Amino acid sequence: MEPGPNATLILHFPHRPSAGDRADSPRLAREWPLLRRLLPLYSRVIVVSTEPGLPERLHSLVGEGSGCAALVVNPNSAGPNAPAPAAIGHMVARACAEDSVVVVRTSGLHNAAVSLAIIAALSGQGTPVGLIARGSYLWSRAVASQFGPHSPEADEAGRLEGELCRRADVVVGTSSDMLQDLSWRYQLHPDRCVMIPRFVTTDIPSVDASERNTGLLVAEGRLIASQQMELLVRGMAMLPTELRERTTLEVVGDGPERAPLERLAASLNAPVRFMGDLHPRDLLTRLCACAIYLQAGEGPGQPAALLEAMASGAPVLVAKGSELDGLVIHGQTGLRLDPTPEAYALAIEEALGDADWRDVLGASAARTIRATCGMEVVAPKELAVHRRVIASVSSARAAA
Repeated sequence: MEPGPNATLILHFPHRPSAGDRADSPRLAREWPLLRRLLPLYSRVIVVSTEPGLPERLHSLVGEGSGCAALVVNPNSAGPNAPAPAAIGHMVARACAEDSVVVVRTSGLHNAAVSLAIIAALSGQGTPVGLIARGSYLWSRAVASQFGPHSPEADEAGRLEGELCRRADVVVGTSSDMLQDLSWRYQLHPDRCVMIPRFVTTDIPSVDASERNTGLLVAEGRLIASQQMELLVRGMAMLPTELRERTTLEVVGDGPERAPLERLAASLNAPVRFMGDLHPRDLLTRLCACAIYLQAGEGPGQPAALLEAMASGAPVLVAKGSELDGLVIHGQTGLRLDPTPEAYALAIEEALGDADWRDVLGASAARTIRATCGMEVVAPKELAVHRRVIASVSSARAAA
């Protein structure tokens, strides 16, 4: 373990009440196996959130003596009552007033407003600060897809995303396509862009088809139009009667389309159960048990649930055209289908009828994901980025 310099790492995790009121912070819990690898580089780590009870949950997750602390910004104030980004920035700056070097690492490009406010407040008080703008998908594209490319929401997302990327010392993306898009949009020098795949913990068990529940299918995602969950509902309704009676699709996630989707499933007598948001560990239990994992929408970036399903040995069915960087190779690590209910219904029926085929697809998927997105592959790349930014900020401080 290398000695930590006098540097502080700032992590911002927005609170989602629908999921965050469970046993611990889901997003932090999911990312912690990677974040803990960064601890030797820093004298302390501050997690910023509006989540009530974060200090206790952070202590439970991290333990004593880690150098981690929680800065809870106006707990119980989420949604429209959440504190303004500038207020969060000033609270962080006050907490770091004595620090010699601070590095801010985003948990997604969609947090641009808060991250920029933190940077501005720290710079304003003279604290040397670096920024790692890390995202798993193009936020501006997702907003444009949801609200329209010429909407005020899309304009604001593009403005904030661009400002964040231009201000960053390093921009980290999960795919080369994502980084090329960001570089082109915001005129970023290639040297400032680093591709680091989304990580998957290597302790996920790889489960054979014979040990899985052949009556359980799983899909996960935000219930919005671009995820095309309607396609999956209609596909389930097209299964033969005998198969519908012994098969259920569990849809994990929430969003504005949930109520219409529930009505559609009821009207078609489709065997679909809507689970709402689940804690990552509860979702992982289902991914390790399901016979097939389904994704129909374009799914921004590399969805964590999809990667975890593949790492667990689940065969995956995804739509053609989704951005998966060759991870899902048709007939080798999964199936890529035309985005129609008929195509999904046929593929589900055929896959459920051939356990050996499911085993071949699942085993190949598990090998590919572990070799590409395993912790031992991703962690050294993440550490290298942080060392680079700490060294850059420290050098600038020494020269000032």
